[in-house]
Amino acid sequence: MSGATLPPNAKILVVKLADLGDVLTATPALRALRRRYPHAEIDVLLTRHTVAALAHFSAVDNLIPSDNFRFFALRDALKPALAAEAWRTLRRIRQKKYDAVVILHHLTTRAGAAKYAAIARASRAKIVAGLRPPGNRGRFLTHSAPDGGFGFRHEIDYWLAVVGLLGAASDDREMAMAVSPADETWAAETVRTIAGNRPLAVIHPGSGGFSTGRRWAAENFAAVADALIERGLAVALVGTAGDGTDAVRAAMAGNPIDLTGKTTLHQLAALLRRAALFIGGDSGVTHLAAASSVPLVSIFGPTNAAAWGARGAKRVVLRADIPCAPCAYVEHSVGLRHGCAAKTCLKLITPAQVTRAAFALLEGESPAAEPRPTAVAIAFPPPTFWAYDCTPSPPPMCWRRLSDSSLPERRIKFARSIPNLWWRHSAIWFSGKSSTAPRWHLPMARGC
Repeated sequence: MSGATLPPNAKILVVKLADLGDVLTATPALRALRRRYPHAEIDVLLTRHTVAALAHFSAVDNLIPSDNFRFFALRDALKPALAAEAWRTLRRIRQKKYDAVVILHHLTTRAGAAKYAAIARASRAKIVAGLRPPGNRGRFLTHSAPDGGFGFRHEIDYWLAVVGLLGAASDDREMAMAVSPADETWAAETVRTIAGNRPLAVIHPGSGGFSTGRRWAAENFAAVADALIERGLAVALVGTAGDGTDAVRAAMAGNPIDLTGKTTLHQLAALLRRAALFIGGDSGVTHLAAASSVPLVSIFGPTNAAAWGARGAKRVVLRADIPCAPCAYVEHSVGLRHGCAAKTCLKLITPAQVTRAAFALLEGESPAAEPRPTAVAIAFPPPTFWAYDCTPSPPPMCWRRLSDSSLPERRIKFARSIPNLWWRHSAIWFSGKSSTAPRWHLPMARGC
């Protein structure tokens, strides 16, 4: 689809109703829009709890906070309070008379496509740009870039492709978080007080309130923190009360600096700029660390590192290379938002691996590429069957080869060995690449 050119003083609405990390992935696209249209009025529709992420961002003119489009099923939109506030937001958008609407979202669900279509129609904009998924969910888009699914491209690259439809091409892929001079002063004084002459390592064990299933174990973070303290670093724990910092502190032998709940988002960004190292999971704070250019180690479990993993020099992403990971946000499916109960992909990543990667970053080296933790090297010669063994012996889950005759007697998860497999809700679906391949819908075993 050909691109569009807007007038120099165009009114542009960018829609990014998401969490902190997702909003930060949109900052390169917003910067590209501003460079292409320096005199345009660029507004962003976003959730209230992410307003601080763009509060000082010079590429944006106005922020429109709203939590009233944060629903995952169409029936939720019919709740009176939600519908009334959503209507007021849509009326405000309609009165602005935008020239273009830029949707920085995957149209993965029917509810999502419906709400973004409603926003686009309310705006009366002649140009609506976004990602085009398979099927007809993107039929309300006037200009679209192909959506290859989660992880086909990094989220930053997707959003740059969307604004590129409006002529705002850019190779600048660095996320940004603007802070005030007052926050910089606070951070400088705080680092002097808590660290002195020691390098500062910042650890965030949480993953936000949306999904706790992507969190690495507190005792693992504690082991890494103790190793850093032994090396002579000052270790600060950051986050909110719900991020599990108290469990990490309780499991530690050393004494960390506890900054839980003691920083604003901008103060934390300024603090991260002065840190020697950051360690965390798949969270908004990890994206904030990437935007602050601190050397970092991020630990990914059920979510898609190809879509959200930090990229570039001095940024290390650790994940388990097992066939079921990632199981959340894969291709064009949301999958298991919270992962599975076993959390094998997280349990296979050890404190020793994280510590080695951290020490290499501190020494100014690129961490040596080591084999990703994996349960087994798998080949798929049909009609072989593979299964997870539901035993507590390490590793927590192991792939086993089974004969066809053994399947009915075993209360375990199993799959036919065909190329495509994915997870959906509390069951496993399997499909083949050809139309004649079998499709199975099998319940997961208890105790897994």
